[in-house]
Amino acid sequence: MSTRMGQKDWQIALEVFRACLPRRGSNLTGRLLNYSRSHDPLSELVIPAAVVRGIEAMLREACGANTRLAVRIHGDPWPVLSDASQLEAALLNLVINARDASGGSGDIVVKVEAFQAASEEKNLTPALKPGDYVRISVVDRGKGIPKTILDKVMEPFFTTKGAGKGTGLGLSMVHGFVTCSGGSMSIESEEGVGTTVSLFLPRLKQAADAAPPPPPLASGKVLVVDDDSDVRAMARSMLRRLGFSPEGVSDADAALQFLRADVDRTPRMTPSSKIRVSRARANRA
Repeated sequence: MSTRMGQKDWQIALEVFRACLPRRGSNLTGRLLNYSRSHDPLSELVIPAAVVRGIEAMLREACGANTRLAVRIHGDPWPVLSDASQLEAALLNLVINARDASGGSGDIVVKVEAFQAASEEKNLTPALKPGDYVRISVVDRGKGIPKTILDKVMEPFFTTKGAGKGTGLGLSMVHGFVTCSGGSMSIESEEGVGTTVSLFLPRLKQAADAAPPPPPLASGKVLVVDDDSDVRAMARSMLRRLGFSPEGVSDADAALQFLRADVDRTPRMTPSSKIRVSRARANRA
């Protein structure tokens, strides 16, 4: 059996480092990040508008109660060659960054639209070649990024957040994903006005060139319980990628309420699981 890790495995490993090891493993994480970018171009048929709609509820949870999220799908955007699960993770990263830049309140807009580049756009990274693209933008009205550091924010481990609040891997991982998809990325920002991060993914003109979506590795319902919304959102994203149907709640009371409503209609619930739920209810009483 081969032990070589695939692109998704490296992406999951990187997210674990990002969520759990903010001050350790910098050298190892850097090597993983560089290795993940060296893989062949992604070749799964993806409809970005459907991906955004599919994780809209998760994005709203990541935004928190005081942030309003608007999703705008313009027209009927084209399919692309990419990876749906990595696009989900990229969007989650960008929305969390936008929320933090907005101070945990305000408005965030996620837009998906067709985009035609008539000439080379050299202000993007990498430069955008002429052609048809799907542009996915995350817009916030937060504090913005100073021009003096705008060209550094996609570098690994560079962060504008305070100590212990960011690893500087989020935008670098997003940039690596876009590059593997054959696309480009742009960041427009003005202090005191806000920031727009745009991903440009090349239009897929012949679906025959796309590989079929990989079969899920697992299935079933999973309940994620954590009082940190970022951890909940990241865990749900990773579980969805594996094929599970995850739900998320913030505390034990909410978990018991969820199980109370779900225990009688969930065929996978074993007798021992029901006993544990009953004991948990008794302990909470």
